Amino acid sequence: MHGVFPREAEMDGGMDDGLGEALGGFDAALSRFRAALEAYPALSDTLFADTGTWTQLLTYKLVPHLAGDGCLVVSIAGGTNTGKSTVFDILAGGDLSPIRSTAAATCRPVLAANGRRAKECCEGKLVPEFRVCMLEDPEWAMDRDRDPKALFVVCVEDMPDHLVLLDTPDVDSIERYHWEIAEHLRAAGDVVVAVLTAEKYQDERVVAFFKQAQSSGRIVLPVMNKANPERDYAVARAQLDAFCGAVGIKEPICFVVPHDFDLAGAVDEGAVLSLEGDYGLYDFLESLEVGQLKADVYGETVSHFAKESGAFLRRAREMAESLRAVEAELTARLTAAAEAYDPQPDARVGRVLHEYIKARRGVFGRTFGKVGAAVSRRLSPLRVAAERALRRGAPSRPGDFPAEDVLRERRADEVFTAGQRLAAGLVESAAILSEPAGALLREGLASLNTDKAIEAAAAETLGGGGISASFREHVEKTMDLWWTEHPVTRGVLRELDAILMVAPAAVAVPLSFFTAGVGVPEATAVAGILGGEFFSKVLVHQFSDYWLDLLRPWREERRENLRQALEAHIAGPALAKLRAAAEILEGKDVATMKGCLEVCRKAL
Repeated sequence: MHGVFPREAEMDGGMDDGLGEALGGFDAALSRFRAALEAYPALSDTLFADTGTWTQLLTYKLVPHLAGDGCLVVSIAGGTNTGKSTVFDILAGGDLSPIRSTAAATCRPVLAANGRRAKECCEGKLVPEFRVCMLEDPEWAMDRDRDPKALFVVCVEDMPDHLVLLDTPDVDSIERYHWEIAEHLRAAGDVVVAVLTAEKYQDERVVAFFKQAQSSGRIVLPVMNKANPERDYAVARAQLDAFCGAVGIKEPICFVVPHDFDLAGAVDEGAVLSLEGDYGLYDFLESLEVGQLKADVYGETVSHFAKESGAFLRRAREMAESLRAVEAELTARLTAAAEAYDPQPDARVGRVLHEYIKARRGVFGRTFGKVGAAVSRRLSPLRVAAERALRRGAPSRPGDFPAEDVLRERRADEVFTAGQRLAAGLVESAAILSEPAGALLREGLASLNTDKAIEAAAAETLGGGGISASFREHVEKTMDLWWTEHPVTRGVLRELDAILMVAPAAVAVPLSFFTAGVGVPEATAVAGILGGEFFSKVLVHQFSDYWLDLLRPWREERRENLRQALEAHIAGPALAKLRAAAEILEGKDVATMKGCLEVCRKAL
C-alpha cells in the first residue's frame, strides 16, 4: 500500500451509508411478497409483468455490490491484441488467462476471485448476465464453439475479498458478439482498466467504448502497454493525454507497462506502473474505498431502480384498491340481500309482551296465576290440540300471530331466496369483472357447493329465532314508556288479564254443577285458549302505535343473523381469495418496501 491516492479525495460525500441496507431490505421484502403471491397466479402474473429487468438488477447487481461488504469488479478491457490478458495475469498474479500473439485470443471472459467471491459468481451474483462455471483449462476461454454467454471463473485464494478481476474479449473485434459480451462486462465493472497501445489509443470504436463507460459513472484507468520509458514516458504521456481528452476523463490516473518488460513471464503485481507516483495499478486498486466508489458508480442504476420499483409499488396499491372496491360492491349485495328479509313475529314475541302485563298483576292475581299455570301444564296436550284446531278454523286477521309452521315455511322461503340471489350475483360478477379480481372470485366460487351453502345459511338463520336479552331489555323500556303514557288503558288491560286468568275457573264451577264434573277439564282448556287469543288481539290493538318501533330491533337481529349466515357460508368462501390477496397487497412486506425505497431516494 502507498498511502492516500489522488482518487480517494474525490470520493468523499456521495450516497447515504444506509443505501446498501435499504436495498437489501427491499430485496428481502420483495422475495417474501412474491412468495406470498404464488398462491394467486393471476394476480402475481399481472403485477410482476415486465418487472424482470429491474428485479434482477436489484437482486444480482445492487444488493451484491452495495449491501454488506461488497467488492470491486475490475474489468480489463481494450482493443484487439492490446495485451489485456497479459495485464490481467499480472494483476491476478499468475498465468490464468490464455496469451497468444494472434488477435482476439480471449473470446470468452475469465473472472479471477478468491473462494468466497468465486462462489458468489457461480450462484449468479456479481455478473448475472452470464452462465458461470469454473475454469479447468485456460484454453476454454479461446474456444469459440462454447456457449457465447459462458463466463469462466478461476479461484485465486490470496486475492483480497474486496477485489474481482475480469478479462474481457476485444471491444473492437470483427465478431459482433464480442462487442455484446464486452458491453455486459463493462456494465458489471466498477473500475474499467483501458489497456491501450500506440496503434489503438485513437481507434474510434475503442474511444467510444470507454467514453460510454466514463459517462456511466465507471472509473476508467488508462494503461499504455508497451510504453517507451525514454524521457519519462514522454510519448506514452502524450498518447494518454489524447485518449483521456477524447474519452472525457478530466483528472486521469494513468499507468504504463514498459516496452522492454518480459510480458510472457512476468507476474510481478508492480509491473503496471503509475505515471504520477511510486505505486502500481494493483496497489491503487486495493486502496480504493469500495462502498463509496460503488455508490458513485451505481448512482444512475439506483435511480433507475427507484423509478421502476416506485411504479411497481403504485401498481400494487392500485390493485389492492381495485380488489377492495370489488369486495365492497359484493359485500353491499350481501347486505342488501339481508335487508330484504322481512321476518314476521311469532307467538314468542307476543309472550314477551304478555309477560310484561303478568309481571304487574296484584298479589292475588299472581297467586291465582301460579295455580292456573299448574293446571294448564297438566292439560297441555289437550290445550295444544285445541289451539291448533282453533287456528286452522279461524280466519286470518291483522294483529294475529300466524301459526309457527306457517311462519317457519315463510321465513325459509325468504332465506333460500336471499341465498340464491346472492350466489347468482356472485357468479354473474365473476364472469364480468376485470382481471385479476374476476379470476380470484372464480377460484373462490369453484370451491363452493352453492346448494349446500344456502342450506347451511338457512339452517343457521332459522335456528336462531330465540328472544335475545337485548330485545327483552328493549321491550321493557318501550313498555315502560307506554305504560306511563296510557294509565286508563293499562288499567283495562290489568282487569282484562285478571278476568282471563279466572275465566277457566268461572267456566268450571257451573259446568261441574250440571255435569257432575264430566267434561270440566276439556271446557277449562278451551276457555283458556279462547281467552289467550282474545287478550293477544286486544293487546296488539292497544299497543299498535308502538308496535313497529317495538319490533324493529327484533327484525334487525333476525336480518343480522341472516347476513352473518350468508357471509359465513356463501360470500366468505367466495371472496376468500380476493380478500387474502388484498391483504397481501396491503401487508407488512409492501410497507417495508416503501420504507426502503424512501431511503434509496434520499441517498440519491
